[in-house]
Amino acid sequence: GWSPTDLAGPGLPPMLGSAALAGRFKDQAREHRAASTYVMYAHKIAMLADQAARRPRYQAPPGDPDEIATQVRERYGDLRFESLVRYCWDHGIVVLPLADRGQFHGACWLIGDRPVIVLKQGAAYNSRWAFDLAHELRHVLGHLHPGQTAIIELDAIGQNHDDEEAEASQ
Repeated sequence: GWSPTDLAGPGLPPMLGSAALAGRFKDQAREHRAASTYVMYAHKIAMLADQAARRPRYQAPPGDPDEIATQVRERYGDLRFESLVRYCWDHGIVVLPLADRGQFHGACWLIGDRPVIVLKQGAAYNSRWAFDLAHELRHVLGHLHPGQTAIIELDAIGQNHDDEEAEASQ
């Protein structure tokens, strides 16, 4: 129901009121209209993936990253991206990798009571994808809750040094 003026005219785009852009991203989105549009697109894909995914009921992994690493190694033999994805899915967390560049680098949403992680980059390095997934998983466990249902990474993951980002990267 938005008019062309709503979307391209002066002032803030109406999508800034959306749950897809909840949290601290709203302030950044004012300067990044293209990013906010792409985030809305990624959020829609995340919701569709959440609806379509056949996975177990969400069960939060332990909050200790060392314990998670131990569990992943024990179940899957290593800490490669594929192993981390399987671990997330086995805990009921949908992981959606998008292999393109620009606009944002990662996001996690709480859709209902289940988290969905979206990773986005053009790098083909397994280690980079694994780091980004572990970073977003930390956000799911420590920062995503009914009062903050979205975390969107505009900067390259690991490049922002505020306390929450540094903790997730660590």
